[in-house]
Amino acid sequence: MGKKDSRKKKIKLGILAGLTSASVLLAGTFDSPKDVLDGHLDDPEPLREEYDQPIDNSLAYHVRTGFRNFIYMIPVRIRAILCIPLWFAGNGVLFLLELIYRGILTPLGNLIVSFLLQNLVLLAVIAAAVKLLFPDLPWSKIFNKKTIITVFIGSLIMSVCDLIMPMIWDRYRLYRTLSKLIIGLIVVVLVMTPFVKRRLKKIHTYDIEYDM
Repeated sequence: MGKKDSRKKKIKLGILAGLTSASVLLAGTFDSPKDVLDGHLDDPEPLREEYDQPIDNSLAYHVRTGFRNFIYMIPVRIRAILCIPLWFAGNGVLFLLELIYRGILTPLGNLIVSFLLQNLVLLAVIAAAVKLLFPDLPWSKIFNKKTIITVFIGSLIMSVCDLIMPMIWDRYRLYRTLSKLIIGLIVVVLVMTPFVKRRLKKIHTYDIEYDM
């Protein structure tokens, strides 16, 4: 049952990814729903309106033209049923991506991206360190609630320092990397300590039983 459920999930995810890609491609290729329904086959060879304009012979042009022609070969009724909803969905996805992109360019967006990257880096370092010392330890025990919370708090402290310290201390920029390394090291030590203690306790218990 577990394998069948995982296969079904993979199939659903594949279909969702395919529909999303098709919708974004439709939205990027056609300017409006009317263009989807009332367009005509494009000439595969790009023409230039004026002689002094260079011919667009790029791969993107040929892909776009080929996709448009493929859509125009589909009967209009089927286009209206399938392509129009996908076109609107694709525009929605592109709109959300544009909002995210604009948000990243703002100071708040930069702070959020920095916070997320700090979490990823800390988790990667912790995972590598724990696996190096304890290769048989499963991932589920490494990324437990305590680990996630400790990493989150440590990354939050880093972000707060980036936000507040420049207002208090002009030379903070010079020591910003050092402060992150110190906080990150403290986080790694706090997360690693329980794993090391448990392993030492097991070794101690094994030695006692062996002596007996």
